[in-house]
Amino acid sequence: MSAKNKPQLSFFKTRPVLVYSLILTMVFAGLGVFRSMHVTNVSAEVATQDAEGARLRENVRDSAKLPGQLEELTNVNAAIRSRLVDPNDLAGNQQYCYKFETESGVRLVDLRRISNNQISAGTNAKPGIYSSLTYAMSVQGTYEQVLAYLRKLESGPRFCRILDGNLVLQNNQNSNDNPRPLLMLSLTVEFLAMQ
Repeated sequence: MSAKNKPQLSFFKTRPVLVYSLILTMVFAGLGVFRSMHVTNVSAEVATQDAEGARLRENVRDSAKLPGQLEELTNVNAAIRSRLVDPNDLAGNQQYCYKFETESGVRLVDLRRISNNQISAGTNAKPGIYSSLTYAMSVQGTYEQVLAYLRKLESGPRFCRILDGNLVLQNNQNSNDNPRPLLMLSLTVEFLAMQ
């Protein structure tokens, strides 16, 4: 051995308990640091698992309500479907408008289905569950009759949206039996239908 290492060896030989204690202290300090880092990682994982467990407990608790909610949604869907028009039933759809004609007293001058492409030429409408049937119609009658027709159309059993309208005073000869002026209402109405 060299002369340089002899003083160090003599220190180790003369004080072995102190040297071994220092070595064990460093080993235990390293283990403590490693364990504390591991505990931090494990506690973060435990917190994540606790949050997931709480979410699952809430889901299990809320799952008891699912049959009632499913029944409610089924009833609401059935109610919505009952208010939709059938795109293949042309006569039934037109009869819907003619029914309001007789109830309100107006005269339905024109009723025709128009293409939805003529209405939504510039929009980027995404296809969905529902489609629309668009009708152009013109009705003629007194102000009260035209207003009654509009009210019946808006509050009727079918979902509809009036896209545009034009109300014009007709050039009529005031007869003795109807002194009120006649109006011509032209509408574009969109009915909600199933795809």
